[in-house]
Amino acid sequence: MDDKHIFNKEADSEMLAMEIVAFLRKWGMWRDVQIFSGGKCYTDENGELVIRDEKHPEEYLVGVTHYDCNDKAVWQDLSNPERFLDMTFEGPLWLLLRNHEYEVKIEDVSDEVRHMIVLETAEYEEVETESMEEYLEGEYSWDPMEYDSYEEWLELTQYSYMDLFANNESLSDGREIEFSGREEYEGFLMRHAIERERIICEYCEDDLCNNPDMLEKTFYDSGEIAGMIIDEFNDLLAKYGLWYDLCFSWSLTTYRI
Repeated sequence: MDDKHIFNKEADSEMLAMEIVAFLRKWGMWRDVQIFSGGKCYTDENGELVIRDEKHPEEYLVGVTHYDCNDKAVWQDLSNPERFLDMTFEGPLWLLLRNHEYEVKIEDVSDEVRHMIVLETAEYEEVETESMEEYLEGEYSWDPMEYDSYEEWLELTQYSYMDLFANNESLSDGREIEFSGREEYEGFLMRHAIERERIICEYCEDDLCNNPDMLEKTFYDSGEIAGMIIDEFNDLLAKYGLWYDLCFSWSLTTYRI
């Protein structure tokens, strides 16, 4: 599908709808959403995708009901008469598209997104700092004056409960290490200090991302991440040759670019 793709209702409706569903699930926003396209409605029931035939999406795209002098209901349908794709939404998607704010429960997002947003939380910074401080309370580097070999130091100072050095060949090749001078020795210490910090950070991230207490928390962003999600949504529609307008606070409609 190239940049000049022209939306075709028969060929593209289902594919686009399913891509939007996948996008919303990825970001934890697949809730209180209806997608109307190709004569069908794609919606969620307790997080599960339900598809039904829906020939009249305009019934869901109306404003506040008013009445004329004969007490007949008068309403306005704000959607493109060509019916390429319309959506109604509440919850996280409403907040994102209306206010450019992203707020979700961490348990609702995909693994990919969870590992991204947990890094933005204060809890992650606290755990990472505590783990690093705990580690650095011990021996930080190998001094040849105190230990017979690097392997001996590694065995005595291993950060055991994280299993930091298991299966990590870059830390030791099993042979006694010798240095030709102080500069080479200091370079060795620097490289391995950086490696240890990286492993600790990865451990903290994995541990916190899968912590049940963290999964129950809510994540909020009104800056870079929210903007990135909106850009991803815009690019998804543009790939199909569509753009959209927000209508009522709870709906949008699409047009060909």
